[in-house]
Amino acid sequence: FGDPKRSQAVGEFLQQETAAFKGFDNNTNSEAGLVGYALFKRYGELIDTLLTGFCVDSEMKVEEVAAAAMDEMTRLDGAPSQFICLPYISAALDMDAFCRLVDEMQDILNYGFDEVEASEDADVEEAEEAGDGAKVETA
Repeated sequence: FGDPKRSQAVGEFLQQETAAFKGFDNNTNSEAGLVGYALFKRYGELIDTLLTGFCVDSEMKVEEVAAAAMDEMTRLDGAPSQFICLPYISAALDMDAFCRLVDEMQDILNYGFDEVEASEDADVEEAEEAGDGAKVETA
């Protein structure tokens, strides 16, 4: 299931819905929660389509793959999985897991590259001031 085409489809869905994830939560008593639930359902439909295709290709039943994913999640008890597909599948089965996936995607999409560059610039300036005045190059 971890085929790059399937992973790409998940990534594209999450990227396309970035605006809808602002203020996202899983409290269905709020407007943001209702939007979140609708996204969760649409995400579930995407995973169902991808999982069905995978099962046809591998001659397995969807129920078997879903059960194996749930067993692995139970076994891991919150620990990271070696299987990249597990968070994708579990996010389609459980709203809390979906919220975690959305949070992780938001962290990736909103990573502060400007902050990293500013920190690197400050390190270069500090090294230049501490050194003999020679320029320090960074990659």
